[in-house]
Parts: sequence; C-alpha cells; structure tokens
Amino acid sequence: LSQLSILSGLPPVIVQGVVAAFILHGAWGLLPITPTWSAPNREDMQRRPVGPPRKFVNPISNPQGALGFSEWGFTKANELFAGRIAMLGFMGTCMVEPIAGGKGALSQIA
Repeated sequence: LSQLSILSGLPPVIVQGVVAAFILHGAWGLLPITPTWSAPNREDMQRRPVGPPRKFVNPISNPQGALGFSEWGFTKANELFAGRIAMLGFMGTCMVEPIAGGKGALSQIA
C-alpha cells in the first residue's frame, strides 16, 4: 500500500480506503442475499456451456447481448462484461505505455 501511495501521490489513508472498498466490493458477492446466489443466476450458469461464447451477436442491434451485461449484481453475464472491460483497459494500458515514456501503469496515474 505504501508503494501505491508513493507512485500515485495520494495520501495513505485514501489508498487504504480505496483498497478496502475493492475488497468489500468483492466480498459482497459472497453474501447469500446478493443476486449471485439467486435461482435465475444459478440456472443461467448451468445452462451456459463451458468456455468462450461461440455465437456471434450483432453489437448494433443487440448491444446488451454483445457486451454481456444484465441487471445489477454479481451475475455471470455481468462478470463477463467486467472481464471484457478489464481486457480492454489492459490492452489500452499496453498501447499507451510506450507513448507515456515507458512508465508503468501506476506511474502513469501520478
């Protein structure tokens, strides 16, 4: 946490709060009252094949289906959407890193 505070230029209290928020956000999905454990989500997970999607979805006519998100909560569709956004962010960071002078991802924020 100290290294993140130094590289980002944020006070340690802020960095600790942000990290704690991420941890609590992840722990929220473990609670049985969240949509993660709902019957429709469990049925959806049983219905889906293992592995990447094999069917093409037109992003113009069906953006929700193409991006893979549904209602709020820790559902499989929303986790797929979050994973795709994370992959785009990682790809963007890898492309911007040489332009930014070869700094790492945390150094670019500072």
